[in-house]
Amino acid sequence: MRRATNDVGVVVRDSNGLVLGSCFIPSGNISSLFAAEALAVIHGLRFALELGCMHVVLESDSLTTISKLKSGVDDCSLLRPYIADAQSMAQAFYSCHFSFTPRNGNEVAHCLARLGQASAVDSYWVEDIPPQALSLVQADRRC
Repeated sequence: MRRATNDVGVVVRDSNGLVLGSCFIPSGNISSLFAAEALAVIHGLRFALELGCMHVVLESDSLTTISKLKSGVDDCSLLRPYIADAQSMAQAFYSCHFSFTPRNGNEVAHCLARLGQASAVDSYWVEDIPPQALSLVQADRRC
């Protein structure tokens, strides 16, 4: 997952890299970068559940968020509600792993987040992706 400003971009793929769904969600006026990143995780998990995915590897370029999600320590930061929600949601999957991915490894979600900047409404695609992000998906699959 990648965000631009406070907008969320999510792409859900299968183990072969095929797109199962994608979305962008304008997140409004979230003042904290870390809260926006954690909210992106929650949106990603929710969308994966709605698509019926039961084995998930959630990737984010926010090392802080991923570290807090993987930690067994009770988080006392302002992210605590988001982290607790995400960890609770993770229990609904057969398996759910959180993984840090550098920003350049998250270009599809970043592109979707940029598309969300121009929209006032959430937009979802099932088994599809907006044409503006298609070339990035194809490039990812070649790697």
